[in-house]
Amino acid sequence: MTPGQTPSFTMPATGPTVLTFHYGADSVDHAGLDGDLGKMELRPSYDVAVTFSGNTIKVVQHLVVYLYVRSLATSTDGNVVDLAVADTYTLGVGQDGRLAATLTTTKQDRSKNPSVDSFLNFWTDINRITSAVKNWLQAVVSPNLKAMPVSAAQNFVFPGGRTFAFKSTGFSDFGDLVSHITYTDPS
Repeated sequence: MTPGQTPSFTMPATGPTVLTFHYGADSVDHAGLDGDLGKMELRPSYDVAVTFSGNTIKVVQHLVVYLYVRSLATSTDGNVVDLAVADTYTLGVGQDGRLAATLTTTKQDRSKNPSVDSFLNFWTDINRITSAVKNWLQAVVSPNLKAMPVSAAQNFVFPGGRTFAFKSTGFSDFGDLVSHITYTDPS
């Protein structure tokens, strides 16, 4: 969860996927001799995939933070943060002949709250620890996983020597944005 880390990314030369981005890290701490009193692990990962298909741009973000907590011999684990956001931009032509984009966003929250039964929790207080870590993580990441603005897709500029209007738009098999245009007479 340290800012400024280097992610891995790929940009395939062909196909609908034009960019993938992955970040992953591990953080482990323990108490006592060789961790015999307790241990905690955090494993955050963040993935983004951008695809072009037909007349759509799809940006899928997925953030997962795995938590493992052990106190003495009692442990629990799970994905305390598991958020996915999928933004789909559908490109088209507006009534005024300009390139237009509409945004559809879907969000999924599959986060878990790992815990132990009340008897084990009485001796270890592990549920308080997992809840505190989960609340802290969700406060940190929830405001930062947002949809991309529609204006990002509407700012494409096509080269042209004269005034024109779009007829249709879509992506080629190689990820190029293509459009049929009609030149207009400005007079």
